[in-house]
Amino acid sequence: MIRLDVAAFLATLQLVIPDAYNSDKIKGFGSGFLLRHKERLFFITADHVIHLDDHDSANETGQRLGIDYSPQIITNIKIEGELKSINLPVSGFYHLTGFGFDENTLETPEKIISVFDKIIGRTIDINDESLPLDVRIASFPDMAISELKEPLSVPLLSNQVVLENGEILIKEGTPKLSLFSDHIKSFNNDNQYFVAGTICNEIKNSTVLDRKNVLHSNLIYEKLDNDKYAILKIPGLVDIQYWAGLSGAPILDDNGLLAGMLIRGPEKEPFITAVPIEKIIWFLDVIIKNEYGMRPKS
Repeated sequence: MIRLDVAAFLATLQLVIPDAYNSDKIKGFGSGFLLRHKERLFFITADHVIHLDDHDSANETGQRLGIDYSPQIITNIKIEGELKSINLPVSGFYHLTGFGFDENTLETPEKIISVFDKIIGRTIDINDESLPLDVRIASFPDMAISELKEPLSVPLLSNQVVLENGEILIKEGTPKLSLFSDHIKSFNNDNQYFVAGTICNEIKNSTVLDRKNVLHSNLIYEKLDNDKYAILKIPGLVDIQYWAGLSGAPILDDNGLLAGMLIRGPEKEPFITAVPIEKIIWFLDVIIKNEYGMRPKS
């Protein structure tokens, strides 16, 4: 049976985000994971990883600015004679836009489809100020989903992960894992949670030179916030720099089951924010049920 810390590292994919205007520059880094659902393979990350400017503090409206930064999965397949590896570009992200969300939405994906159909058919006027605000104003959940076709053009491999005592936890070149939607469990007070990944990427001449592997364990579920995102508490001391670049990483429980995705690390308080797995699965079902109305961007 695979160790939980090994599973956490192998389930998390590292992303590099090229600048949309200059492919020779790196805009940033992030994380993501593969999820198999209903015999299809989806790549999932945080929306703010691919829409950096939409989540910038300078963008006061929070609306889409039309700038997509296409992430590339770091495959860890070394290019001979160079420090950098081959990357796998990911595109075709679905537009996850919600209208009329309420507490029953997660259980009834057909409801949001019917609302979309009414908006498209112009039987609902989203400019009608007599309608509830959440029906008129689109909500943008902090997740991004793209379907991947198999076989992938290149394999996804792990970098070497070494423990503090010098033991090699994961050998370089070990295949990455994909997670399954039938191996999930909701955030709760009985389990503890952990997230792992590679951070502190050092950039020089558009080349990744150095990385640090981190494992955050014993995370404790606190509550759901007003937007139905999960809040988890970090035990002990918090070093914010060791969370940067983990947005989009999967969060597993102490049985190795997928509970959600990290979207916000600690700031002033020792808490992180995550998208519950139910919310992700709900959007996957909406995509599958209503593929014509929610086609991905080209």
